[in-house]
Amino acid sequence: MQQQLRASCSSSSSSAGSGRTRSRASCVRASASSAKEVTLLDYGAGNIRSVRNAIKKLGYTIKD
Repeated sequence: MQQQLRASCSSSSSSAGSGRTRSRASCVRASASSAKEVTLLDYGAGNIRSVRNAIKKLGYTIKD
């Protein structure tokens, strides 16, 4: 049995003092299942090692 978990998507705008407005959208979607594998996407914006270690500690296998 697979259960869908879904958070609504939202977007916000901010201006960082430069007079330009930036739009940022965030959306989270996950599904619960018996599979213990996650896909980890690294786009260079954070500490990937800490995220990888936390996911492994929860008992998941990481698919790069």
